[in-house]
Amino acid sequence: MWIYFYAAHLLGDFIFQSDQLIEQRKDNLIATLVKHVAIHAILMGMACLLIALASPSITSATLRSFGQAVFLIAISHYVIDYGKMKLSKKINGVGSQALLFLIDQVLHFCQLFWYFVISRPLRQISKHFM
Repeated sequence: MWIYFYAAHLLGDFIFQSDQLIEQRKDNLIATLVKHVAIHAILMGMACLLIALASPSITSATLRSFGQAVFLIAISHYVIDYGKMKLSKKINGVGSQALLFLIDQVLHFCQLFWYFVISRPLRQISKHFM
């Protein structure tokens, strides 16, 4: 199930994040990150709907867990991207920026993997959909 959330992450970072939104980060980091994370939350919500539609036996408790997962992942996404942007201002060079990008993507992947494969409550949900 985590793969649906990772796909939502990739869509949010590479398809639905406009160049204009990236440029706005330079002037208003917090507001722009909130918009970016909102896009991710919407995409993750859509992933939850797809999963729920594919499983008619889904319960209200599972839906609440989905909501909690979306909230926690969105907050984590904000923190990771905020840290990346702050470090990006201090580090110069194409190689350094590429390394920051790679670290950012690895952290997002690890965060989703942890929530759905390692974390006990969400791991239980994931097992239900395997």
